[in-house]
Amino acid sequence: MIVYRTAVPEDVAWLTDTFVTVLRTAITEARGFWDEQKERDQFVQQLRLLDTRLILLQESPVGFFTAWMESDHLFLGTLCVVQECQNRGIGTEAMHFIAQQAGGLPVCFSVLKSNRAARRFYERLGCRHVSSSRFHDHFEGGGSAPTRTCRLHRTGRFPAGGTFEYAFVVTSSNSPATVAALIDSLRYDPFYVAITEELADDEERRRQALARYFDYSMSEGARLGRVVVWPDEAIGAAVWLLPAEGSVYAAEAKAKAEFLATALGAAGAKAYRRIIDFMRPRAAAVIPASAWYLSIVGVTPSAQGQGIGRRLIEPTLAEADAAGADCYLETFDPRNPGFYRRLGFSPVASHAEPVTGATYTIMIRKPE
Repeated sequence: MIVYRTAVPEDVAWLTDTFVTVLRTAITEARGFWDEQKERDQFVQQLRLLDTRLILLQESPVGFFTAWMESDHLFLGTLCVVQECQNRGIGTEAMHFIAQQAGGLPVCFSVLKSNRAARRFYERLGCRHVSSSRFHDHFEGGGSAPTRTCRLHRTGRFPAGGTFEYAFVVTSSNSPATVAALIDSLRYDPFYVAITEELADDEERRRQALARYFDYSMSEGARLGRVVVWPDEAIGAAVWLLPAEGSVYAAEAKAKAEFLATALGAAGAKAYRRIIDFMRPRAAAVIPASAWYLSIVGVTPSAQGQGIGRRLIEPTLAEADAAGADCYLETFDPRNPGFYRRLGFSPVASHAEPVTGATYTIMIRKPE
């Protein structure tokens, strides 16, 4: 009998071994080479543990899949069955289970062009090829909705109406229009003013620095949490970070520190560290370690006041509710707590942050 259970941190090593073993041949053919350590590191960095389920046969793991709900479909990021258990109907059974989880919505996913066996498998199940990119064929299966072209979000997600390129292993850059919307929305926020203070007299260079920062943050959210982009890329986005295994967090923190030194300069990177070093322990004092963090949400000023910010946030709140997870945020804008209260957040602390010279509020939301 096949059963499924949510992955836990202790499963990461097995998941990584299974991924590189099952996909080694297809990735090697697609790229023309194999870099074992790079593939392992990228898999761990991009692993969404809360969205991953192990496939168990007689209580032993024989495969896994990673999938999550979007507003109008279920996105299947990975499905792997260990080689010695392939061609035994396990993958088929898993796909039926995944389709049930979709609740009648389409299941959207990508397959390496070099993975011909996987393509034949999905086609036998009636999945439809809807588009292609350099390395991948993109498919849609299941669902009762009419067939539509699923072209993938740059961060590996499927927002309704989005038209993007997806790469499972290599993170693509984000839409410049979305990055510009975040800049226009947040450029006067005390946090972003402080980390670009050295560039205050050169607005063009300041926008360039903020563009690099938001582009990195969106990719970080794609690896470690959730990214929700409005169908019109130029309107805005929300970026979430979810709890990560210690080794993953340490690797991400090191990479980000190196990036910030280049993107913001020494003074900007130092300001960022000082602000984060002040805020992190104060959040830890009132927020459980398992909480999901709303890191960034921004809507271009011309589109504010139309409910877009709420709609960018609500899908992940619903997902957190289903997972029984708390959510939290930190805001420097005194106008924001009222908005977040309407989404179920409550203030738990306020502090005067010395680098920005501004007071910020920590807010938490319990699952509903």
